[in-house]
Amino acid sequence: MSEQEARQVVDAFFTAFNRMDGDAIRATLHFPHVMIAGVRVFITEKPEDFLDLTPRLAEREGWHHSEMDALEAVQSSEDKVHFLIEFSRYRADGYRYAHYKGLWILSRVNGLWGIQARSIFPPAG
Repeated sequence: MSEQEARQVVDAFFTAFNRMDGDAIRATLHFPHVMIAGVRVFITEKPEDFLDLTPRLAEREGWHHSEMDALEAVQSSEDKVHFLIEFSRYRADGYRYAHYKGLWILSRVNGLWGIQARSIFPPAG
């Protein structure tokens, strides 16, 4: 059951991300939140400090939306799930311009599931 509940949070994250809804994105995360992009580590202590990057992606990259390509639970307990994830970024014309692989860690804190940490490798092809 924990994997299914955690999966719903990942799905909600992608929905919020694609709507460019910073508040809804924050609602899927636990804080402090850790993001590891390549070898750079970003720690966001509080929800109000979280920076929604979707407007920057749209402006800099022509990003229109992202799609989850694969999600596999590789470890889980009642209160934590490790997911291997693959996702792609697309432009408005449907062109896939980036593909990422990573590990996302979701945890249940005070009865609520949230994304605690995300680690992704630089984009591939």
